[in-house]
Amino acid sequence: MNQEANRVAELRKSKGLTQHELADRLGVHFVTVSKLERGKMQLTSKWIHRIAEALEVHPGDVFQPPQAVPIIWLYGSIKRGNLANFEPTNPERYVVPLDDPEDTASVWLGVMDDSLAPFFHWGDALRFTSYYEDIHTIAEGRLVFITTDDGREILGTLEKVHAEFVFDIRTMTGVVHKGVKSKLFRLFTAAQVRALDDETVELIEKYSRNGLLPD
Repeated sequence: MNQEANRVAELRKSKGLTQHELADRLGVHFVTVSKLERGKMQLTSKWIHRIAEALEVHPGDVFQPPQAVPIIWLYGSIKRGNLANFEPTNPERYVVPLDDPEDTASVWLGVMDDSLAPFFHWGDALRFTSYYEDIHTIAEGRLVFITTDDGREILGTLEKVHAEFVFDIRTMTGVVHKGVKSKLFRLFTAAQVRALDDETVELIEKYSRNGLLPD
C-alpha cells in the first residue's frame, strides 16, 4: 500500500488527538497506531474502516490512492443470486480498480458467493452499463440489471422484449418477472476476476448483516 496515500497521522492531528488517544478509541496499544501511521504495519481495509470510525471521517479520507490509480465505489452486492441489502440511496461502498475513470454510465456489483458459478465467483466485480436505445437488438439472453418504473431493482437474464423498455426477466434464482417496465436499463459489459479481497468481502457482509453502511 502506497505510504504517500496513508493519511492516518494527518487526520489524527487534525482532530487534535495524540497517538495514545487514538489508540484508546481503537482499543489497541499506541505502538500499533505508530506502526500504522509509518507504514510498518499494513493499513488493510479493516484498519481503514476502524480508523475512519474512530476519527469520524469517511474511509476514503484515511487512504487516498494516487490519481494514477483511479477507484470506484461498488454500487451494491450479489449474494445467493440476488441483490444483497441493496441501498440505492447510499451507493458508496468499497473500492476496486477502474480501467476507465471517465465512465459515468456504469455501476459495479460485488459478487459475495459462488451462486453465479460457473460464470462468476466469490470476489468478482461485475460492471453494468446504462443503455437507452436499440435494446431489443442486443439484450435478449443477456445478463441485465434494471430499475423498474415502480422502483424495484432486478438482476437477471432478459428473456423477452415485449415493447420498448418492457421485458420478461428471469432472476438468477429462477423467478420470472413478466412484463416488467424498465425505468433504468443496465447491460452487463465487463467483469474483474477476484477484484475483492477477503477483508473487503468480510466488511460488506458485516455491514449487510447489521443493516449499516459506512458514511
